[in-house]
Amino acid sequence: MQKLLSALLFSLLSSQAYASVDYDFLLQPERTEKLSNQLWWAVSGNCTIETTEKQIGLDFKVDGVGSIDGKNLTSGKHTKIIVKNGDRFKLSANSGTSIEITKVKADNQSSNIATAIAHCHM
Repeated sequence: MQKLLSALLFSLLSSQAYASVDYDFLLQPERTEKLSNQLWWAVSGNCTIETTEKQIGLDFKVDGVGSIDGKNLTSGKHTKIIVKNGDRFKLSANSGTSIEITKVKADNQSSNIATAIAHCHM
C-alpha cells in the first residue's frame, strides 16, 4: 500500500512538474516584458513571433541563468536577435531566473512603432 501511495504521489508531482502553459507577450516598442521562473526547476519553451513589420529586434537581458536560442547567458548579460513574422526562438530559465524582453529596432529599421506578439509555449 505504501509503495502504491508513493507511486501515485510521484506520478502526480511529475505530471504537475511538466504541465505546460501558453503565454503571449505583448511586445511594444522600447517597453520591457518579463518572464520570471519562480519554480524549483528550469523551464523552457518555444515562442513564435507575430508582427506586421518586415523584421524586428528583440533584446534579452537575464537575471540568473538562462538561454536564448541556445546561447547561454548569466546575470546582466544581453543578447539581441532579429526576427520576422512566423519566426521561432527558444527560451530557457533556471529556477529563480528572470528574462527581460524588449522590442527594439532591427539594424535596418527606420522606426520602431508597431506592436508585436511572442506566442510562447512553456
